[in-house]
Amino acid sequence: MIRVNNSICLIKSTIKNDKGRLLGILKFLNEKLDLPNPQLIETTTEYSRQINAWDFSEIEKYLEIEDRFLILKNTEYNVAFSIFPDFPKIQISINPNTYPEYLKISEKDLFIDIATQLSTTIEYIVCEDIEVSKTTYEDYIEFTEWERTPRNPFLGWLQYYNHDELKRQGGDAIFENPYIKAERLCGGILIQVGESLEEAYSPEGQELLVKATKAMPPVQHI
Repeated sequence: MIRVNNSICLIKSTIKNDKGRLLGILKFLNEKLDLPNPQLIETTTEYSRQINAWDFSEIEKYLEIEDRFLILKNTEYNVAFSIFPDFPKIQISINPNTYPEYLKISEKDLFIDIATQLSTTIEYIVCEDIEVSKTTYEDYIEFTEWERTPRNPFLGWLQYYNHDELKRQGGDAIFENPYIKAERLCGGILIQVGESLEEAYSPEGQELLVKATKAMPPVQHI
């Protein structure tokens, strides 16, 4: 089994504070991925209150009065689902050592299916299934200050950007990057680094992630 410290899936919605849309995305992901049941719910005013699995009516009640963040946790599998209405984004943080089923979101066909069905409601979806070594990261930081995602500056194994996010990430110049596979998808772009998720966990795979990121055009602050 692949062993990494943590996996992150970031999904950014196109409309700020559209809590209904964020809840709909979470419902869709639960249906597609059969996510583990949350046991606790946290907000800015409530700390570790118990929740009855995927009770979306209860989650919706909390979300209606919460503007900053809402976090659903499963402590058995070390899984967290974070909703940030103001950003607006959903972040799924999972330790695949305790919940390896999560890795299926990184299967390309399923990722494309999810990105396609969410393409009209999201700016991007990024699977960051690897933490690049500190030495590699510091070497990269010396090269550029541009961030590719809100969490870290590296490309992941798979990422989808919609039309507007494609422009922000550098536009058609992305297709000139020799270290990635890029294809148009639903008016945006699908970017793949390497041949498989497993490849990203090798030293060669990490080097490829760095080369691919360095070869990306600068982020356009538009």
